[in-house]
Amino acid sequence: MPDEPTHAGLMNIESISKRFAEVVQLLDSKGVIKSISQLADTLDTHKQSLSEILKGKRNLTMELASKICDIYSVNPAYLLLGTQPKFNSPESVGKRNNISYVPVKVQAGYGEQLDNPIFEADLEKFSLPGSHHQDDDYRCFEVEGDSMFPAYQNGDKVICSSLPTIYLSQAIRDYMVYVIVTENSLLLKRIVNRIKTDQCLELISDNDLFAPKLLPIQDVLEVWKVESLITSRNFPHRKEAS
Repeated sequence: MPDEPTHAGLMNIESISKRFAEVVQLLDSKGVIKSISQLADTLDTHKQSLSEILKGKRNLTMELASKICDIYSVNPAYLLLGTQPKFNSPESVGKRNNISYVPVKVQAGYGEQLDNPIFEADLEKFSLPGSHHQDDDYRCFEVEGDSMFPAYQNGDKVICSSLPTIYLSQAIRDYMVYVIVTENSLLLKRIVNRIKTDQCLELISDNDLFAPKLLPIQDVLEVWKVESLITSRNFPHRKEAS
């Protein structure tokens, strides 16, 4: 049966934005920041955009989340998951940002830029709390379109680990979700591994309106396994067994 994203891997962007506003209010009350204009300049963003985030009219971006954690020693575990304390202890301030964020606006040319070290260096980087995402380098891809609806929706973000290209025939597991990179596209799909038998991958969408497709393995530049999902959707609480 196809695997669905687990609740353990979900982070609600609306809740993250609310905690961001709480942190800003606390920094303001302690006199660390003098005004919204001053904070906007420090975070290198527009005052209007920042004000809309603080008022709950716009969701926090990964870029601003990373910057406020770096500049004001905000604990990423609190910002993303609500885990106390709100601010880092001195020994944790230097945590490595090991997740590179690939937004929709740069995805069209992603495959063509894989050998460009400047492109890699320019990708926004951030980190997540806990040991699960600290052992390697990861990619965060933004979901575009509705081919994987309802599990993955437009605007969601997936945190992915890399699969070595030479081991794809052994590493890819049937019906797990991956990001497949070709020269001209990034594809979020479930995969049936047909490399050994047909030298291709079968790409399956969760949305039945999209038919399965075969992708020759020679067209595959990279494969990233989806590890976690960041979403702005609200999920119903599970009922406790009586």
